[in-house]
Amino acid sequence: MNTHEEQACNYFIRNNQITEVLQAIKPGKEATVFICRGSEAHQNKLLCLKIYKDAVSRSFKNNDVYSEGRFDSLSRREKLAIKKKSKFGKEIMESAWLSTSLDTYEPKEDAIRSNKALKMQDVFKTSSKFSEIDVLTRLHQAGLNVPRPISSSNTAILMEYIGDQDQIANQLKDEELNEQKTSYLFQKIINNIQQMFNLNIVHGDLSAYNILVWKNQPVIIDFPQTINPDNHSKAFDILYRDVDNICNFFAKKGIEADSWRITNNIWQNEKIYFGNNLKSAHGEIQ
Repeated sequence: MNTHEEQACNYFIRNNQITEVLQAIKPGKEATVFICRGSEAHQNKLLCLKIYKDAVSRSFKNNDVYSEGRFDSLSRREKLAIKKKSKFGKEIMESAWLSTSLDTYEPKEDAIRSNKALKMQDVFKTSSKFSEIDVLTRLHQAGLNVPRPISSSNTAILMEYIGDQDQIANQLKDEELNEQKTSYLFQKIINNIQQMFNLNIVHGDLSAYNILVWKNQPVIIDFPQTINPDNHSKAFDILYRDVDNICNFFAKKGIEADSWRITNNIWQNEKIYFGNNLKSAHGEIQ
C-alpha cells in the first residue's frame, strides 16, 4: 500500500467507519479496491473501499468524451483551465469525478491561500451529481443492482462488500453459467441498463469485467464515467456500446440478441420484449 492509499484508509479509520484494511482485491488503472473490516457502527461487517489513484498515476479512458455536459455551468476561466489541462483544471476534473460532498473536500494549504477552495465548492455544486458516489446513491435508492454506498472522501468510496467471509463475488466473465442462469442474468442486466437510462444515467464503460455475480444476481460496479443522455451529443452511441458489449458477451454463451433493437427500445423508453429480441441456442426464451 502506497502513501496515497494509506492516507485514504486513515481518513475512514479516523471517522470510525472501518477498523482495519484486510487485503487488496482489485488493482486497476483508475483505482484499487480493498476489503476492510467495518467498525461497530457497521456491525463489524466486511466492507469495500475503492481508492482512486492520484492524478499522476490514474488516467480515465477518453476523459474528453465522458466530461461533455459535466461542466456547462462553470465559468469561462474554469472551462479553459479544464481544456488546457492546467493544474487548476486537473483539480476541477479530479473533484468532479471523485466526490459528491462539500464536507469531504480537503483543500491543500496553497489552494486555501489562493482562494481555490471556494472555486472548488462551486465545482461541487454544479458537477457532483455526476460523481460515482452520487450515481451509486441514486441507483441504490431506486432499487437497482449496485453496491450500497456508505461514505466517501475526496479520494475514495466506502461501500457494501459483495461476497462473504470465504468468497469474493465473481466477475461476470468468470461466472459459471448454465442456460437458465445465462438468460436470467442477460435480461436482468439489460433491464438495469434501461432503468439507469430512465434515471438519466448511462454507465459508459459496461462490460463483463465490471459486473459481479452474487447469489445468482448481477451487481453492476464502476461508475466514474457515467454520462447524462439529456446533454451528451454521443449518448446514443455510448448507450449502444454498453448494450453491445453485454450482447457480445452473452452471444458466446448461446444467447442471440439484437443489440441495436434493444438500444432503440431503451432510447425510445419502450418495453423490451425479450421473446422477440432474445433467443438461446436451444430456442426462444419467453
